[in-house]
Amino acid sequence: MAEREPADEVRALKAAGGGHIIVLASISVIQALLRAELVDELRLTIVPAVIGGDELRLFSDDLPASKWQTGSLTTFPGGAIALRYDRR
Repeated sequence: MAEREPADEVRALKAAGGGHIIVLASISVIQALLRAELVDELRLTIVPAVIGGDELRLFSDDLPASKWQTGSLTTFPGGAIALRYDRR
């Protein structure tokens, strides 16, 4: 668990070098990192179910505009789809 704001924590981790930084199941952290333009790649797993409402949108209206392209697509037997997006 990080003790700093997500953007500050990721900046420090990137400055230290090393491997990939992965965020799982936290839209608010991902949104903070998108706001700070610290996300280089998105890997989304889409499961065929609808839950929640507008408050769960990953790309909310207050985020800076950004461009993404599909890097890869993987389908799973249960119907889930994993998409990887790379920043253009």
